[in-house]
Amino acid sequence: MIPATYTKYGPGKYANNIEEAIHEITLDNGDGFGDVETFGFYSLVVFDAEERAALLKVDYGASAAALVEEDSQGFVSFRFFATEAEARAVYDALSDEWADAEAEAEAEAERDRFVPGRDAFRAGE
Repeated sequence: MIPATYTKYGPGKYANNIEEAIHEITLDNGDGFGDVETFGFYSLVVFDAEERAALLKVDYGASAAALVEEDSQGFVSFRFFATEAEARAVYDALSDEWADAEAEAEAEAERDRFVPGRDAFRAGE
């Protein structure tokens, strides 16, 4: 739930209570992708009519959705979008990038794995 009032925070994980509430929505939904240590963890929040009205009420803009990223330091950043389609396009592109990174990491791990028989020639090197 988006708060009815805006409270600015000092330096830290969130800039204000609105961003904290939006991050809580992503935690409650439990979806997203990534790894905070290597890529960042991304979640997409699509605001319902009540949440959109609350964002406007606290002068946070006419946003239909937000992309939420958490980094390895625990900081959370937000990108707001006027339309859900714009947000989904960015989210999907990042998801594809994550899938490619995962596939590359898996292929690299497979190349580095010693398999008896297949890699017997390596023993003599």
